[in-house]
Amino acid sequence: MGKKTKKEIILNATPLIYLGKTSLLEKIIETFDEIYTTESVYHEVVVKGKEVGAEEAYTIEKYIKKGKIKIIQNPPVTDIFSETYQLGKGESSTILAAKNKNYVAIIDDERARRIGFKHNIEVHGTLFLLKLLFLLKKINKTEIRNTIQKIIQEGFRLDTSIILTFLKDIEIEETER
Repeated sequence: MGKKTKKEIILNATPLIYLGKTSLLEKIIETFDEIYTTESVYHEVVVKGKEVGAEEAYTIEKYIKKGKIKIIQNPPVTDIFSETYQLGKGESSTILAAKNKNYVAIIDDERARRIGFKHNIEVHGTLFLLKLLFLLKKINKTEIRNTIQKIIQEGFRLDTSIILTFLKDIEIEETER
């Protein structure tokens, strides 16, 4: 089914939620051999999401039931890490699991990503995954623009200058193809 990367990723809540709101979650699943999330993220995204009727919670749960996204236990020191760095349990468990298992962490919270970098973890965000799909020719420029527009309408928050720089970078990449 196309190219796959060799790295395993672990998704935090925000990337999981917003990819779940689009058709791109399936393409991400097809791209990686293994995708993980933690118990804390599962509870935040699926359990609480279903309580409020969030459609993506059911989509994500379907992929979990099929074994396409695997739930792993929160690392034992999640609570201490969370308190120490004043992060949510989702971010903390994602960072710790990435460090323990050598996963690439996908986290959109800028502060949590900086903490991940300080712990020598490869950390990226949702836009990284969109660009990866583009570079692998699994989506085109129009799909990226439509996806960004959709997730922003759904509440995805990211500085406008970052989005504009990202879209300009995609334009450059497309002209170099």
